[in-house]
Amino acid sequence: IYYIIFKRGWWFEKNINYHIYFYSDFSLVGCGSNIKGKEQVKEEKQQALLEIGKFNEISPDELVKIMGEPTEKENVNLSVTPSKKIPIIYYNYKKSDMYLEFLIYNGKIVRLNLHSPTYYDSKKPNFHYQSYQELFELFGVPKESNPELIVKTPEALRFKPVEKFGEVYILGDTEKKTFWLAKITYDLSVFK
Repeated sequence: IYYIIFKRGWWFEKNINYHIYFYSDFSLVGCGSNIKGKEQVKEEKQQALLEIGKFNEISPDELVKIMGEPTEKENVNLSVTPSKKIPIIYYNYKKSDMYLEFLIYNGKIVRLNLHSPTYYDSKKPNFHYQSYQELFELFGVPKESNPELIVKTPEALRFKPVEKFGEVYILGDTEKKTFWLAKITYDLSVFK
């Protein structure tokens, strides 16, 4: 700009306002497009994978009404401590974007294991998140819940009991902010 205004002669000196207006108008157009770009990024947030609160201690019949018939059912004696086994019925659902295991004890769901697609296809990606708040938004948990992190290792995150369920335990890569398994425990007393 210096060259054009000061080195090109009297015509540019007489029309300096025109050129400054032109350049400033051009820069405003550029700024406007950057602002629009940020808005578009905000709109591209991930949708909730599953609203986990609605499965809190519901019956198997209620689960089937919500999710349909499971891909498979499995009866097991689950070791919860070295000296305690409990009879659990797994209701398993294979979806295109996740694998779900609902653990049923005494006629109600006590835990949900949510697996990323890598559970059945190693070429598919793990789930990812940018912040702990976004992590819970993936589970349909409202922002007001304000989950509190109580354990963090390179492979796991554990959160204090949150609204409508007992505990959330995440397994994955905490540095890359990805996870392959989320364990949502609705009734902690069963696993003690």
